[in-house]
Amino acid sequence: MSEETKAVAPETQQTETPKEEVKVEETKQNTFTQEQLDNIIKSRLEAEKSKYEKKLQEEEKQKAEILRQKQIEEAKTKADIEKIMQERIKEKEEEVLRYKNQIKKEKVDNSILSIASSNNAINPSQVVALLKEEVKYNDDGRIEVVDNNSNVRYNKSGQPFSLEDRVKEFLDSNPHFRKVYVWFRKPECYWWQNC
Repeated sequence: MSEETKAVAPETQQTETPKEEVKVEETKQNTFTQEQLDNIIKSRLEAEKSKYEKKLQEEEKQKAEILRQKQIEEAKTKADIEKIMQERIKEKEEEVLRYKNQIKKEKVDNSILSIASSNNAINPSQVVALLKEEVKYNDDGRIEVVDNNSNVRYNKSGQPFSLEDRVKEFLDSNPHFRKVYVWFRKPECYWWQNC
């Protein structure tokens, strides 16, 4: 536009016509038709629009990349958290198993030990070692005597085999585990005499 105005200025100087004509000429050369003005504005708007659209597209790409990076980091942290949680679950399960074994030892082993002692076992701890694999401690706190196939054993009346029944059965079938009491009598005393 500035070139057009320079070009117009020399023409007005060369033609020395009345002032009215100069004004008319200036207005004719500086004026644009509506169509020309619309085209100029349209081209400038399109240029600015395309410039801002490019900026917006670049910003959207950057935002999308940042979002992807965050998702990758979250996935890594989720995987790390999941791994940590799995380790903690494993530790807790081991701890629960340890407690269950301690409870089993206290309830089962000590019960067998006291029953074997009361039934005159020579070495009650040996009886415990031999019988504890035949005893199952349930989660609900019941002690069950099982056979070799881990099936619950029942007595003749259809009731579950008690721990005391199993210890007595074991000591009866293995009399060498029981203490033997020898009664010495005087040779002059016989069973029908009260000596």
